[in-house]
Amino acid sequence: MMKKSKVINNNISDEIVLCTGHTLPILELYKIFLSEYPDVLFVPHLSEILGVSKKTVLKILNDGELQFFKVGREYRVAKLYLFEYMGIIPKIT
Repeated sequence: MMKKSKVINNNISDEIVLCTGHTLPILELYKIFLSEYPDVLFVPHLSEILGVSKKTVLKILNDGELQFFKVGREYRVAKLYLFEYMGIIPKIT
């Protein structure tokens, strides 16, 4: 069974405990994981990262499974929201 990641003190500046048991500052994780992608992701980015179609990404967004914001008619997702969705970090409120 895979261990879940957790944030110490639930603050973006704190460390995350990875499933391996190692700790890593969340900001460091943010810099290295998916570093080839911009900080704000578009539907094509999400499709590529998640390995699903653009239509499936839109369903995930519209079903409320992944937080997003809209600019005009375009969906945008902060990389941090994607980390939460993927279970890399717990939901930060």
